Amino acid sequence: MRNNTMLNILITGGTDGLGFKLVESYAKKGANIITTGRETENNVRQKFPDSVKYIQADQTNPRAAAEKISATFQSLNWTKCDLAILNAGAGYVYDPFSEDINKLKETLAVNLYSPIQISLAISPALLLAGGQLTLIGSVAHKGAEKFASYSAAKAGQHGFIRALSEEWRGRAIAQIIHPGAMMTNMHTKADFNTDKIRFLFTPLNIAARAVERQISKGITPVTVGIRSRIRGSFTGWRNN
Repeated sequence: MRNNTMLNILITGGTDGLGFKLVESYAKKGANIITTGRETENNVRQKFPDSVKYIQADQTNPRAAAEKISATFQSLNWTKCDLAILNAGAGYVYDPFSEDINKLKETLAVNLYSPIQISLAISPALLLAGGQLTLIGSVAHKGAEKFASYSAAKAGQHGFIRALSEEWRGRAIAQIIHPGAMMTNMHTKADFNTDKIRFLFTPLNIAARAVERQISKGITPVTVGIRSRIRGSFTGWRNN
């Protein structure tokens, strides 16, 4: 990635957790930022500096979210997008044989269908800039107990980026980063009790810095977390 100053950057799911930390960091470096979330602007406006454009784009409706982001690009005259970090996510703890169908649909909509539709909607701006698309996946893409649909969605992201990186070869970067467990409130939202294992989770500030560092490198896929820090390795497609 080039210097962050005056870059046009889209970050979805920017009101909390990793997304918020990334918005905060890139904004301090002078980037032009659009960020999204489910909350109304009145509820979150005070979180962001004036230089950050916030739009309410609920990814449970993938088509509407993609259209709203595209419309915002047009209204701001963003013909080019240098970096898009599709970070918004959702998940629930379920035995896969008893998962509520509505929550299954929400998990797939937010984590898989929306990133695909948003990626395709903004691809002209990314390609014109010779920019970078980064999806925030999860180590769960290899399978995680009680997170079958979430794991499936993240595995789908992995496959999508793998294909897109071939389609865009030489024109733009398509990257996926798979973080390990971080100290966010996502597990609470997912009804997952983390009390006994929370000491294994990466502090959010450390995780955000590691993710931003890997974004700047553009290598794909890459895993960020305790396991990766211990091994000291970040591997490419050949080992994944």
